[in-house]
Amino acid sequence: MAIDNLGASTTSASVSILVNALGLTITSPNEGATIAGDHVTVNGRFLAPLHSGISVNGVVATLVDGDFYAYDVPIATETQTLTATLTTLNGQTVSQSISVTGAPAPGVLIHAEPQSGLSPLKVDFSITNNTSSPVQKVEVDWDGNGTIDFTASADFSLTYSTPWTYRTAVKVTLEDCSVFTQSLPIVVQDPDQVDQIFQSLWSGMNSALIAGDKMTALNYLSPPTRAKYGPVFDTLAPDLPQIFASCSIPRSAVISPEMGEYVINRTIDGVNQVFFIYFLRGEDGVWRLDSM
Repeated sequence: MAIDNLGASTTSASVSILVNALGLTITSPNEGATIAGDHVTVNGRFLAPLHSGISVNGVVATLVDGDFYAYDVPIATETQTLTATLTTLNGQTVSQSISVTGAPAPGVLIHAEPQSGLSPLKVDFSITNNTSSPVQKVEVDWDGNGTIDFTASADFSLTYSTPWTYRTAVKVTLEDCSVFTQSLPIVVQDPDQVDQIFQSLWSGMNSALIAGDKMTALNYLSPPTRAKYGPVFDTLAPDLPQIFASCSIPRSAVISPEMGEYVINRTIDGVNQVFFIYFLRGEDGVWRLDSM
């Protein structure tokens, strides 16, 4: 409601205001934890707009459904700081840090490679036994529901077909009856959802350029590509609506956890031309157009 100096008043229609809040919380490991081994998986929760990324001490994290997982973050034996940093497409950042202390590795280590990727995802599990006692058996609960699904005597592989975050638990029993258990988060992503991320990056840049918002459009490009295409956007500004209207929808050629290769068709002077565009994930974890 607004009231003027004569006492007259009027009420306008309500207006919705969207605020892109940023939030970041490390949930594991805990503050002050002692970590056995020279690497640790750091995971937590986040709140951020689309196309944001997270890194932990330089290790790019996998993002899924509001959770992040940074695998194999190096740690040393002394007390040190783990810092998770969230970066948005336009360069806003928020961070959280915790202190942890490294400790000697346990006698048996279980490693999974890779721990995240597109479905169907084949993961190789390896057992490193640093003790003098041989491995008696390996018990695997592949979906983390508390039930042993199969046993093995050495390294093994699993293929995860359905997109989900699996908490695969591996229990290793040695002949001297020592037991070592490790839970490994395996993030299996839906290729269609990853494709939507790349499609959104392309359409977002195009919409900004058509609207004459060059600065917003440049946010969708990696820093080296920004320097290259900034002057090009200035030169082509009057023709950009026609150029993008004549481009086909990007079609995926190769999609991986680290790269997206797409094909675009455009008719120029009656000739169908094929162009490749590439999306890469930067050190900040943000996906951007790298070349086109």
